[in-house]
Amino acid sequence: MSKAHGSVAPKERINIKYIPATGDQQAEVELPLKLLITGDFKGHGEESALEDRQPVRIDKDNFNDVLTKAEVSLEMAVPCVLTNDIEND
Repeated sequence: MSKAHGSVAPKERINIKYIPATGDQQAEVELPLKLLITGDFKGHGEESALEDRQPVRIDKDNFNDVLTKAEVSLEMAVPCVLTNDIEND
């Protein structure tokens, strides 16, 4: 998209512009940033084969729901550094 028309995406987002060189003409196209991230984020293996799994679309509206459905959790012990009370470490 040309600078005269402004950007479709908010300025906080990464904007990617593709400018193909096709002969004497140039068209500027603004592309969305799309990422595919793979990994074992649930902490346990999946029984289904990798090629049988479907990607999970995550955006700002469903982020919390996806984490809840995946049952993501974190347990950690944090030492008490604010007091000298050894019993609470």
